[in-house]
Amino acid sequence: MKKLLNPILTLIFTGFFLASCNPYKQLAEGQYLLEKVEVDYKLPSKIQKAEFYKKVSTDDISDIIKQKPNNKLLGLFKFHLRVYSYGSKKDNKFRNWLKRIGEPPVILDTNLVGKSSNQMLLFLKKKGYFEAKGSDSIDYKIKTNWNGKKIKKKKAFVYYSLTPKKSWEVKNVNFGMDDDNLKPIIAQYSKDKDDGISIKRGSNYDEYKLASERERISRYMKNNGYFDFNREYIEFEVDTHLNKHRANYLIYYKNGYKKHQTAEGEDTLVSKKHKKYYIKQIIISMGDNANSIAADDTLKFKDYDFVNYQGNVIRPKVIARSVFLQKGDLYQLNKIEYTYSRLTALGVFGVINIDVSKDPNNLSGTDLIVVITLNMSPKYSVSFETEGTNRGGNLGVNSRVNFTNKNTFKGAESLNIGVFGGLEAQQTNNDLFEDQTEQINEALPFNTIEYGADVTIKVPDLLIPKRKIGAPKYLSPSTEIGVAYNYQYRGSYDRDVLNLAYRYKWFLGRKHGFILSPIDISFVRLEKDSAFENRLQATGNSLLINSYQDHLIASTKFQYTFTNQESGDKNYVFFRSNIESAGNLLHEFDKLIGSPQKANEDFYTKFGIRYAQYIKVDGDLRYHSILTKNSDLVYRIYGGLGLPLTNLNVLPFEKSFFGGGANTNRAWVARTLGPGGLPAIDSLNTIDRIGEISIEANLEYRFDIVDGLEGAFFTDVGNVWLREKDPLRPNAEFNISRFYKELAVGVGAGLRIDLDFFIIRGDFAFKARDPSLAESERWFWEAKDVYESWNGRRYKYGVNFNLGIGYPF
Repeated sequence: MKKLLNPILTLIFTGFFLASCNPYKQLAEGQYLLEKVEVDYKLPSKIQKAEFYKKVSTDDISDIIKQKPNNKLLGLFKFHLRVYSYGSKKDNKFRNWLKRIGEPPVILDTNLVGKSSNQMLLFLKKKGYFEAKGSDSIDYKIKTNWNGKKIKKKKAFVYYSLTPKKSWEVKNVNFGMDDDNLKPIIAQYSKDKDDGISIKRGSNYDEYKLASERERISRYMKNNGYFDFNREYIEFEVDTHLNKHRANYLIYYKNGYKKHQTAEGEDTLVSKKHKKYYIKQIIISMGDNANSIAADDTLKFKDYDFVNYQGNVIRPKVIARSVFLQKGDLYQLNKIEYTYSRLTALGVFGVINIDVSKDPNNLSGTDLIVVITLNMSPKYSVSFETEGTNRGGNLGVNSRVNFTNKNTFKGAESLNIGVFGGLEAQQTNNDLFEDQTEQINEALPFNTIEYGADVTIKVPDLLIPKRKIGAPKYLSPSTEIGVAYNYQYRGSYDRDVLNLAYRYKWFLGRKHGFILSPIDISFVRLEKDSAFENRLQATGNSLLINSYQDHLIASTKFQYTFTNQESGDKNYVFFRSNIESAGNLLHEFDKLIGSPQKANEDFYTKFGIRYAQYIKVDGDLRYHSILTKNSDLVYRIYGGLGLPLTNLNVLPFEKSFFGGGANTNRAWVARTLGPGGLPAIDSLNTIDRIGEISIEANLEYRFDIVDGLEGAFFTDVGNVWLREKDPLRPNAEFNISRFYKELAVGVGAGLRIDLDFFIIRGDFAFKARDPSLAESERWFWEAKDVYESWNGRRYKYGVNFNLGIGYPF
């Protein structure tokens, strides 16, 4: 009874609170709260509906509506309105704060209803639906009073009706011009598949596309030498007086204008033909004043004139290889933008300005002067960082000191030296620990100590030993060389990792990123205490035993990343894939030269350490859908496969897949899920549950609660598996005929506190489907008779809490 008392009291209190802040009671006579807005599209057939929704975004129509009902939390309850209403009852600091986080009532305005209806019709006509019809109506709910009199409730329901009818399509697209010399560039534009005309024959008439087409033409002209061409020189003529709902387009290129003084001394404008312009001179000024030039401050390097040059700051060739312009080049706007982006990527300039102007000595000619002004940013910087960490579901705090030299060898080489230390809370299965002291150690808030240092140098080019590759400048290439040392004390063992890495990075536009690490070497040393070693051996699990041995990882990695995320509230896709090969070249080399093996062993070593041999691939696909300005939906699918090979028949522990934790299936503690359908029998529990195959899918609904506080509901599905059968772990291997039955399902809710510089996340998750149970007992509503017979105790349904930093994905 006591367990029920608190929730009952909570419900009673909530009911009184909601009743006390009824917004309808605060409305004046004749005011009506806008309860619902609905748009009905009168389209007689499914085919017409499909065609209409393909051509017209109903979200755009919805945005036209001037008044919309108050927001509902989770689409169910007007929480923010109730909070505002409660805060409006009195005038004090607390009530005023409630009003700020709440939302004022949306009171019906009939004038805005009419305006919305007219603007929706105008929108449809601009989208080619010239025969569209529309209407609006308001429904005031009627109730009967105690004396039988019918009165209006203080609720208003607004209904818009739109009948689009048939749309006009583009029949022909023709071009006209004042100057016949533009015919070649216009013909080129009409045929260019990538950057050419976007209005096609048969497409829907759309006035909104005309504006974007005008910008597209202007940019195309600027990228083909027409420096002073702009959108004002493009006119559209549309003839809709045709049969069968078709329209002809005429895109007309007008001449420019220039000032002319008449004989009477009056200024007038006369027609001027468009000309192609060429780069005459490129001036690179190392400072603000390019006009104040001393002879000893001027340097000629290739096609570039360096002024105010300070030779002891940065080498001229470093700047020159970041400039996409050359003397005599046809003017191209793209090259100006590429130059700005590439110079910014060097990271050594605080101010970058690129000015293009006509040659002042010949304003009627076709020569351009480019002045690039560069101001150096401070060369040295020291930063101190303290941050929360979340690695593999383990929460911690980490402090770091960084020293950075942005221009180490006068070539924009960035040298970073970092020293760090931290504490981390490793989540473990405490049922495995027999020693009471160790159980206490595992229960401490932070049971892992970590510290280390790293040195990284970044060079703005692709380098190979003794030479440079000379990658195209537009790829923004760079090379990173790094060495890092990490020590971790875990209680049961301590671990040292020394890593050496050599990485190439480059980009293709803003959407595609690439990282190639031809050399990535890690030396891993583990020192285990006797109790932990005994428990490892007692499992009889070779996978775990070998995973906790000293080993060497010499790998080559490749990563590809794609995202079409842009600024603004738009849906976007994110994809990242990795492929890693370790030890394969070493193993083939050892076989080729006949390297000796240890006595009674069938593996090779380097520096006396057994090296890992495997291939590992994974892929992570996410889709971010913006539902409203206050909510979004995020989908994620992840899959990975690791293939241990000859020299070490298991994946190293740190390369294995695991389930559970703050970023995967949140209903399970990290490394306690799976593998596969391994039965939930106490005697089969292992120190950590890891696998060689991983499949995961996530769905998360995120919404704003108040400013700085977000909520979420989520579902996590997935598991890890072994590749092959293991007699010590039944049903742990991946089997195509049953793997879908072994997918774990976790559901939950969470809160996120946005502190601007990072997000603190708390998620509560519940096991909806547990694959470690018998097949007939896996869903939470099913009886757990088999489990209880296995273990002699009841199944625990507890909720798992995860504290994380940032979003899970």
